[in-house]
Amino acid sequence: MTRHASLPAQYQSGNYALEYALVFPLLFLAIYTMLSFGMIYTAQQSLNMAAQEGARTLLRWWPDNEPDREASCTAWRGLATTQTTAPLELRAERARNCSLSHLAWLLRSTGPDGLQIHVCNRSGPLAGPTSPSCGAVPLAENEVEVLILYPYSRHPIVPELGLGRLFGISLLPDTLESRVRILAETGAAT
Repeated sequence: MTRHASLPAQYQSGNYALEYALVFPLLFLAIYTMLSFGMIYTAQQSLNMAAQEGARTLLRWWPDNEPDREASCTAWRGLATTQTTAPLELRAERARNCSLSHLAWLLRSTGPDGLQIHVCNRSGPLAGPTSPSCGAVPLAENEVEVLILYPYSRHPIVPELGLGRLFGISLLPDTLESRVRILAETGAAT
């Protein structure tokens, strides 16, 4: 049986530092990846919820004589249906405002130009800025679409490290989007 000669302590003094230097980048990259994709998933689900709430707000039949036309979407949940209805453009603006209110946390990190919320019908935009995305998907006669676009590459929640650009690929999405299409007359979702 042979005995291994042990090295003096002076030759092993940087062993832990070397191990840490090799393991830390992998650990950091794993945690960063989980955080990045978790925040992207959270943002996408928030966009979906905001578009759905905007569509629900659009389907509500608002009374014409209601004094507070700019109330939030949650204040109108128990509103009874009346004989008179608000025009589609007014309901579309309320739907857009309702979607904006659900995305307030995201607007704080992206700024006012970070999100694009459009409410469109077959003839074009009803509320929000004019966008070529409104006519991208043909709509039926009574169909209305709530479209939310979030240019993630311009306004990321978690800063990009640049590793994707180093290898020539981008692992993060350029744009997150959510579309909800509804039939404004009958109220059936599509």
